[in-house]
Amino acid sequence: MAEDSHSAPLVGSSEPLTPVQTRRRLEELRAWGVDLSLVQYNLGLAPTQRVEQAQRLWEAATELRQAMRHARTAASED
Repeated sequence: MAEDSHSAPLVGSSEPLTPVQTRRRLEELRAWGVDLSLVQYNLGLAPTQRVEQAQRLWEAATELRQAMRHARTAASED
């Protein structure tokens, strides 16, 4: 698969957070206005489940970018 110019590697820590670190991160996210229900759902998933969901989202975003490029190309040919 060719790398997209808008792609960036997925990075993150594989080390679990302590309860104090988790609480601090959730407080930071809440302060930013993030809907914590989805965050808490994701925290309940196993790391492999989170990776699988991220992969599916990445694939859907890639397909959408390709469709948008195709639509722009088709529109410019008209």
